Amino acid sequence: MKNKCTLLIDGNWLLQSRMAVMMDQFDKTKTKYELESSQTELIERMARSIIIVLNRFRDIDNFILVQDGGSWRNQLQIPSQLDEKYKGNRGHDIEIDWNYIFNSLNKLGEYCKNQNITTSQLLNAEGDDWMWYWSRKLNSEGTNCIIWSSDNDLKQLVQVENGTFTAWYNDKHGLFFHNDLNNEQEIDIDFFLNTNYKSPLFESLQKNTQCSFINPDDIIMSKIICGDSGDNIKSVIKVEKNGRRYGVGNKDWETIRKNLRIDSFSSFLAHIDDVVIELINSKKFSCYNLNKSLVREMIDYNIKLVWLHEQVIPEPVIQGMNNIEYQKCDIQYIRSNYKVLCGNKDEGDIMSIFNSI
Repeated sequence: MKNKCTLLIDGNWLLQSRMAVMMDQFDKTKTKYELESSQTELIERMARSIIIVLNRFRDIDNFILVQDGGSWRNQLQIPSQLDEKYKGNRGHDIEIDWNYIFNSLNKLGEYCKNQNITTSQLLNAEGDDWMWYWSRKLNSEGTNCIIWSSDNDLKQLVQVENGTFTAWYNDKHGLFFHNDLNNEQEIDIDFFLNTNYKSPLFESLQKNTQCSFINPDDIIMSKIICGDSGDNIKSVIKVEKNGRRYGVGNKDWETIRKNLRIDSFSSFLAHIDDVVIELINSKKFSCYNLNKSLVREMIDYNIKLVWLHEQVIPEPVIQGMNNIEYQKCDIQYIRSNYKVLCGNKDEGDIMSIFNSI
């Protein structure tokens, strides 16, 4: 029997967001007992958060926890004009005992495995890669997906396919669906008559939270061209004027898109050389005599960093992903007993979770 809707949990985001208010509890000056107690508390915070979402969306009938296992992107040869690798700007506070923090997510993963919950971690595969893998695999098999994360990059995975959908969810911003599911949008009559896209599940989910509709291709193209400081992805053009550095802004990119009539990522891929020419000849950059090949090199590099697709993810990584089995957990038992995700088989008082919000 196919699952109706699977929640894909961004484990590293869940860890980072729940530990934010607990950082001082993991100071290296703490005793081993204090650190272990804080680790237990952090695991419980993550477990409670999972149960809250599962009970908010009762249509979810399975979930998967994904974790980072390193990144194949760090092994890419960087363009000649860069001196720092992908996410090379990230560091950790040396006063914090990160072993206890990261092991809390590993322990949560172990407890999930004990409940027949699919957990996914693989050497050189990021959580983003797993989100791509599971959303595409499950949609193709007839299962809808909700990605739970605050990572806006993952909105590029929002889609409708084979009568199913992948949505992106965050507690603060609600659900994001593909534009093709927007009732207010003009769509062709054949698509509208396909009732699979207007399922009771879709209608039910909309009742539980704020909903928005997006074009995921916009996210991919904008990040490739303009960059993303959070992931240390640079704009494809960087120039200096009067002691300040300038790159391609979103307004610059929108102007070029309109000029070239690029309305999809496939169109973007087919017109990369035209994009390069438009960029270097634009009013903002024409005076710098930019090298076409260097700009093209940056675009090709950023595509590999940003685009979540089988065309860029290395085949060995995908083969490793194919070895992970999708399992069905006892979702009703877990909903009513959050402590099993903390390694404790005693029943948890589910009402106390909601009363504490």
